[in-house]
Amino acid sequence: PPEPIFYNYILLKEGKMSTRKGTVVLLSDFLDEVTRQARERVDEQWPDRPENERAEIARIIGIGAVRFTILSVKPNRNVIFDWDTALSFTGDSGPYIQYSCTRIASILRKHAGVEAADDLPAPEGEVSIVHDAEWALVLRLALVELDTAAALDGRNTGILANTALDIAKRFSAFYNACPVLNADSADTRASRIAICMAVRRTLVNLLGIIGIEAPERM
Repeated sequence: PPEPIFYNYILLKEGKMSTRKGTVVLLSDFLDEVTRQARERVDEQWPDRPENERAEIARIIGIGAVRFTILSVKPNRNVIFDWDTALSFTGDSGPYIQYSCTRIASILRKHAGVEAADDLPAPEGEVSIVHDAEWALVLRLALVELDTAAALDGRNTGILANTALDIAKRFSAFYNACPVLNADSADTRASRIAICMAVRRTLVNLLGIIGIEAPERM
């Protein structure tokens, strides 16, 4: 059977919740509010998307933001929830990792001319790594198995959450330093596409372990 892990208090940045003061927040209300705020950001970011698609993206982002904020902290510590930080696409947040997943999926779709990036077969051939940003990313991927074992042994999902965040940041550095679709040669392009596929699969798996969806489009 699953082993329960108990967390300390989840506190809002505005202050501690109190039954006596009537400031306790119900989980259902909390999730409704984070989804509402996520929807505002989605509407601003992608106003041309269909209504149902924006609603689904907001749901995925909102719930992912809550889960990541809680599960990135050690169970014996209080969780301080800040709306702006939790829902940021550029900071240490769940939506930042989710956005990295969608950006990689976009690269893969453009490369192969397909509708669904996750349907692509695994690439063939050797991966050639020459740039420092490539090395930093691939070597970090190689440590994921150890991180997963450490998270299990320590009953600490924060290790997995922060591993995913670190990989997303290293991918961003790789993406900015190493052209993928406009690589210098076909071999380099194929090699970097393989790296992108490995990163997306790893991030999807890490997020999946802690119950966060990784959409293909945002």
